[in-house]
Amino acid sequence: MPNAGPLIPVDAGGNQLAGFTGATGLDFTTTGELTPGVPGDIAVAGASGDFAIFEGVVGIIADFSFAGSGSLDYPLPPIEDFEIFAGGLSFDLDVINIVLQTDVLLVLEGSGIFNLAGFEPTDGTFEFAANDTGMTFSFSASQSAGPNVGGTVEGLEPLVAVCRNLVSGQSVTITLFPADTAWDCEAAGLSVAPGDRVLQYSLGTKP
Repeated sequence: MPNAGPLIPVDAGGNQLAGFTGATGLDFTTTGELTPGVPGDIAVAGASGDFAIFEGVVGIIADFSFAGSGSLDYPLPPIEDFEIFAGGLSFDLDVINIVLQTDVLLVLEGSGIFNLAGFEPTDGTFEFAANDTGMTFSFSASQSAGPNVGGTVEGLEPLVAVCRNLVSGQSVTITLFPADTAWDCEAAGLSVAPGDRVLQYSLGTKP
């Protein structure tokens, strides 16, 4: 699960917004000010499987649009090298969709391709959640392989976790409390069969 630095919502003209209402794009900034077309910082807070070696590494994430027609500084997908990490891992964002957009909450989901020398390009999913007081986003290319599908989070006081079976389309939302750092998707009612791909993400605030 990657964590990023500050982000700023922007409208179709690239103007800074106070909330997500009317936003069509996101500016990832290292300065707290708009930096159109300049990537922001990102760090991998958790990884598993073939990606385990990337836990803790840093990288960059590109500014982008999730609605409207996009622009040179805030392009719409497909975006090659949308995320680039130290060690040679990159993620190309192919598709993005709005799940929920209010003035204080933005949830996006999409798909793309992981690229790493020595490995075949791997289909991946991108899930993003942000609110007006803190943000987290995650992406996953993992497959469920055990009887208990669940997740954990660090550095965040979670409010909800969402588990989605990408094969069946079933989704469950789990209410969490700030002290909770783990959840069990199947215990919450998610049906998972061997070989199913499961996407998980959490939304909360940074303490």
